Amino acid sequence: MWMGACLILVGLHLSIGGVYPIPLGEVVRELMGRGGEGQGGFVVWELRFPRALSDLVLGAILAVAGASFQMLFRNPLAEPYIVGVSSGAAAGGTLAIVLGTATGGTLLGSTVGGLASLALVFALARGLRLNRSTESLLLVGVSLGAMLSGLSTLFLLLGGHDTNKVLRWLFGNTSNAQWTSVGILSLAGALLLVVLLRYAKPLNALSLGEEGARRLGVQTGPLSAWVLATSTLAVSLTVGYFGMIGFVGLVSGHMARHQFGADLRRSLVGSAWIGATLLLAADLLAQRLMPGSDLPVGAITAILGAPCLIWMIRRPSH
Repeated sequence: MWMGACLILVGLHLSIGGVYPIPLGEVVRELMGRGGEGQGGFVVWELRFPRALSDLVLGAILAVAGASFQMLFRNPLAEPYIVGVSSGAAAGGTLAIVLGTATGGTLLGSTVGGLASLALVFALARGLRLNRSTESLLLVGVSLGAMLSGLSTLFLLLGGHDTNKVLRWLFGNTSNAQWTSVGILSLAGALLLVVLLRYAKPLNALSLGEEGARRLGVQTGPLSAWVLATSTLAVSLTVGYFGMIGFVGLVSGHMARHQFGADLRRSLVGSAWIGATLLLAADLLAQRLMPGSDLPVGAITAILGAPCLIWMIRRPSH
């Protein structure tokens, strides 16, 4: 079902995404290598196809990371940004943009910022003599995330940079997608999925609580570190390329548990397809709601995700 929905949405991206529509028959001919040498081929291959695939991979990464965080924190309302990762990545990326770096610099700044924020969460938890339980990490991460969000605003104001450019990036925008971003994010997503599937059984054991998991021989400290570090790296890369896109991880993980069950080995793959579908649909709306104006996809996911959050609060996950 979800795979078919993804394929349909990719086709719609190639046909009606952007400023002017391209007949679906012409899109098919271009994909089969039988198109002409006109503008249509360039639009399909260099503009719309990389963007659609980036949406697909980006949505899958956010969803898979969200599903793992929800299992790790035993909280159905958790998402990839729950430990301050996105705020750290955004602060690093904002600083790089203000300093006038190219895309590579923004990507590096976001990655370093996300990983540094995670390291700081663990350091603060240790320095404050908190235990390394997921609850402690969660509380420290939320506090640190609020501080880092303010730091991003400070960088933006003090830098005197074009605020429109930075804000469009912060709110999530995939209009600058290229084949390079597709390749790098695909590698990051594959690494994330491999690691999480490797630790799926211990993560499933955490549903019994940390004490119950320890009795089954699960080393909860190293498990948390591996899951958080791998997810942080992947999510930081997505922020570096396309900014902050919320709610996809939250909604996808929740839907996957209801449809595929609580076993992470099944729900991970299901959440990946759900996340990809949701982000493809949201980005298509971002392009078509106001023809001629490319809205931030992060704003669309927030508008659509908020009602889903209210629905989840009313109907707790089993």
